[in-house]
Amino acid sequence: MSNRGQTQGSLSCDEMQKLLNRSQGEVYVTDESLTIIYKNEEAGSVAHQSSRPGFLYAFLPSNVHKQLDSASQKLLATSQSQSFSNFTPSETAIQAQDSSQKIEIRLTHLSPNRIGWHITRSSKKSLQPLQIHSSSKDDWTHGSALFLEAMQSSKIGLWRWDTLTNQAHWNEQALKITGQDVALTLPQCIELLSHPDDREKMRSLLKVTQKTMRLGPIPPSVSRLICPDGSIRWVLLTGAITPNSQGRPRYMTGAFLDVTQMHEAAESDKIADDQEKLGRFTAGIAHNFNNMLMIIEPCLEELEEVVPESHREMVHDATEAGVRSSELIRELMTVGGQKNHGPRQAVALKNICEQAMRSCRSRSPQALRLQFHPDSTSHVQCAPGAIEHVLTHLLLNARDALVQAHTPDAQVTTTLKDIEKKGQSWVEITISDNGPGMSDAIKARIFDPFFSTHVGLGSGLGLATSQAIVREHGGKIACRSIEGKGTTFSLQLPTAPEPHAPKTESNMKTSEKSAARVLVVDDEEAICRVVTRTLERNGFEAHSISDPEELASTLASRTFDIVLLDRSMGTTQGSALVPLFRQMAPEAKILFFTGEFVDAAEVAKVDGVVQKPINGKMLAETLRKVL
Repeated sequence: MSNRGQTQGSLSCDEMQKLLNRSQGEVYVTDESLTIIYKNEEAGSVAHQSSRPGFLYAFLPSNVHKQLDSASQKLLATSQSQSFSNFTPSETAIQAQDSSQKIEIRLTHLSPNRIGWHITRSSKKSLQPLQIHSSSKDDWTHGSALFLEAMQSSKIGLWRWDTLTNQAHWNEQALKITGQDVALTLPQCIELLSHPDDREKMRSLLKVTQKTMRLGPIPPSVSRLICPDGSIRWVLLTGAITPNSQGRPRYMTGAFLDVTQMHEAAESDKIADDQEKLGRFTAGIAHNFNNMLMIIEPCLEELEEVVPESHREMVHDATEAGVRSSELIRELMTVGGQKNHGPRQAVALKNICEQAMRSCRSRSPQALRLQFHPDSTSHVQCAPGAIEHVLTHLLLNARDALVQAHTPDAQVTTTLKDIEKKGQSWVEITISDNGPGMSDAIKARIFDPFFSTHVGLGSGLGLATSQAIVREHGGKIACRSIEGKGTTFSLQLPTAPEPHAPKTESNMKTSEKSAARVLVVDDEEAICRVVTRTLERNGFEAHSISDPEELASTLASRTFDIVLLDRSMGTTQGSALVPLFRQMAPEAKILFFTGEFVDAAEVAKVDGVVQKPINGKMLAETLRKVL
């Protein structure tokens, strides 16, 4: 071949050779006797079927020879290429079948005695036409439209990666799921989009697949992708290794389905099921356990003030044990969905973070560096004490991990920033440490009740409680951890409008709150005695009854400012007595006094809830606030 007359943009002989070698399928050039003059690399790898390897028919089944004779003679006689359906002009297409392959042959007129042949081979099974079944006799065009419409509504992303040319092709839905503008190869997808916790797993899967490169399906995998907007999508990735025209492995082709909603629903169902079981268990013990602690804690509190100095430490230790017991019950109630966290209000999350940081700093060694980078002043609608409890727990968890591992240059970094997800505004808090990190096995269980890696420390309910509180506030909590590199907890809460400054009333009524009259109604006589004594020690005028039958006569002869009403008194429910109090003591504030969960419908019937157990000082402070 000559390079004469070559113009800018045309191909040289070497360039043409490279192009032909990279063409998909076999390329041959023959003379009029069908003797091969040229063949590309792919054609050179095909096994011949006769003793004449230089003859084109040696590479083709005998049942197509007559057709090829006729087509090639016609091509040379007319010096014009034929045009056949589904192929470009100047080409002739012949389809031939043998027992295992479908062969497609294209003939192109090159010169008076030269014919170009392009042959592609593929498995008959892999080329089965797509069957669309319909209840009506729609034509293929309508059926194809229905199929495309079904594909789009199914939200399935389709992808193909040519491992030879490293080119990728995605459909529109694949781009939409991942938030990308261009298609990515499979390795690019793993490195750029996969969640850090899933990346190594996906790398290993790709490595094994590329190493074996066997035709057939790739094992399906569920993993997380991080989209450009920061949102995390769970996808089911399926695929297969498909062949080139000679049946050799070349392409990775497949689909991914966005299963985020399914995953979140399954997680919610699992959490709800676990929560329901734990809730039933907790409800069964909380009432009785809290009643016992309600007797123990105030008694120990009073004893600590009067016992000799030699015994005071013992009483103090017993008091602390009682406090930890009551905290354990509160955590169980929270995890089991049996805990009220008080009224919600719009609060700047930055202020809650700062309070939690102060609490952690006062309880941490000086060598531990606590850093705070607040880039948000947004408000969230929350029970401030509950969210502070979550943040403090996460900070102390990070502290414990660093201290136990003797991490050099130990530090905990907290960040606060605004984010947007699906058009909704959120505030995200991250708490990161440079400690030992966690294995995947441990990380999978950290939110399980009673699971703990800190032997001898805590109850194992801290993270389960934190997760329950965050979910109760409509938020999300997640953990990323790499062994040897550290752990990051992220907490996201929906934002709320900034509240208006409350109006102050100059004519607010004042009274001698210390002289307030309190009625304690509880079927446990010991609780009546202890609470009455505790209130009297704190300046209240207290009276108690343990028999609901005495209520009417008591209310007829006395007046009260506050009623502490046990919610469950044997066969009598406290809520059933509220109408009597409203009728006979309309000025009194009625507070449920209980160790159980009280739902919103019951709370609406009274003026507040005081949770058992509670020590004397806190009880007195709570009642003064009510007044």
